[in-house]
Amino acid sequence: MRRGYPDIILFTVVILLLSSCSKKTITFIGEHSLFTSNEFHRDSTDKIDLLIERRKRIKRETLVLRENHETIIHTKEPVFFYPMGLILSWRIAYPGDTIHVSENNYGSFIYHTSNRQRDITLFCTKLIDSCNFDLERRLLGKYYAENTPASLPKITTIAEIKQPLAILTTSRNNLADSLAAVYSLTRDFLDNKRYEIQADSLLKTYSLYKTLLKPTKNRDEWWKICQSFIHDLNALPVKTVSFFYFRRCAEELLSYVEAESNINSELKSTTDFINKYNLVNENFSGEARNYLLSDIIYQTLSKRLDIPSEYLHSYFKVCNNNQYKSEVRHQLKQKRKIDGIKRSTSRNDVLSIKTLKKSSIEDIIKQEKGNIILLDLWASWCVPCREEFPFLKALEKEYSGKAIKFIKISLDKEIEKWENASQNEAFIDNNYLLLDINRSAIITQYQIETIPRFILLDKQGVVINADAPPPSDGKLKTLIDQLLR
Repeated sequence: MRRGYPDIILFTVVILLLSSCSKKTITFIGEHSLFTSNEFHRDSTDKIDLLIERRKRIKRETLVLRENHETIIHTKEPVFFYPMGLILSWRIAYPGDTIHVSENNYGSFIYHTSNRQRDITLFCTKLIDSCNFDLERRLLGKYYAENTPASLPKITTIAEIKQPLAILTTSRNNLADSLAAVYSLTRDFLDNKRYEIQADSLLKTYSLYKTLLKPTKNRDEWWKICQSFIHDLNALPVKTVSFFYFRRCAEELLSYVEAESNINSELKSTTDFINKYNLVNENFSGEARNYLLSDIIYQTLSKRLDIPSEYLHSYFKVCNNNQYKSEVRHQLKQKRKIDGIKRSTSRNDVLSIKTLKKSSIEDIIKQEKGNIILLDLWASWCVPCREEFPFLKALEKEYSGKAIKFIKISLDKEIEKWENASQNEAFIDNNYLLLDINRSAIITQYQIETIPRFILLDKQGVVINADAPPPSDGKLKTLIDQLLR
């Protein structure tokens, strides 16, 4: 009997390990209804993008859903997720979840799991959202009048704005409490909902103030109101799950203050960065400042814009969120590596996504001598480019093992967007970023003004067609077959 004890202990340990491992991943599965056409979106698609937000990361991740395919992320903490462009359809996923994503006949996203309690939670979240919409329309509808400004209520103080919002907040909390009692919802769910309601009330305060009280002629009075908003934001406690709402509040308030201060909200130059950084550093504090400064620096580095050294020193001194600082350091290291490569670029130099090493289009063509080459010039932001990808992948599969290479050249200016799009499309081999579009010979030589653009070369590296048909056009296949004979 005693000899069996080690086996029992070992078996128990294995079970515990397997159990703990299963709680470190979240699985998403896209169901058929997501990918078919209906009256809300006419075209069918082979993929749906989900955005993932994690508490410890500045960067939003893009997750690609494909029909009946398991997409897995590794995490020890809950994450927020929502379809690209549909932030109001957000939900929380917990480690251990397997979430099926579908779409109903009304164009709404539906989330369900194999866990009954989790399904009840997801159902209650959707029910609360629907009821909240009706409550808001009933209590605040007059403040969003679609007629003339003269039809709006006469409001003179912030207190008058906060009064109906307080009623709305109480009603929403009561609804959440009622559902929690009926469906035995967890304390975690209730706490999370109350935080969301509090954050949403703050966002609506900004919005109504902007609609009903702005502009004020007294600059000092206006600034006191802004400071009160910032104070309210800092009063929101940032917990494990509540970071999502906190960030929305911080971003909304920043955009509002930027508009009032005549500061460009887009980051197009180092001057834009300096203006945004100073605005946040001087007027925000606490975790709001940590997040906003980190986000501004991260975006600036992603766009390959220069940041003065004194601002980097200031950031690392002011920000006390070590996780954000670690992410910024990584992005800074990446930019410095790219800058080092760019300083020695020639007119057609490219960066390989597989090795992050520099080469040139000419070198690639020489290496592939003996193969037909199809150059695909694209960018992550180019919708027509990405619409061609399924056809391009089908061609690659059809001609696999034959004397033809499909070379992708991205014209993205932001390396991160190129990397994300490449990851989503599983473009690893023969995928490059053009390092200096403004000086590139291929751009000027072939007068490339729009993309996608396809250039077909023969086995000797000679351009046969500088504006070849796209993969979706059967004429391209005819040209390739002729060259392969």
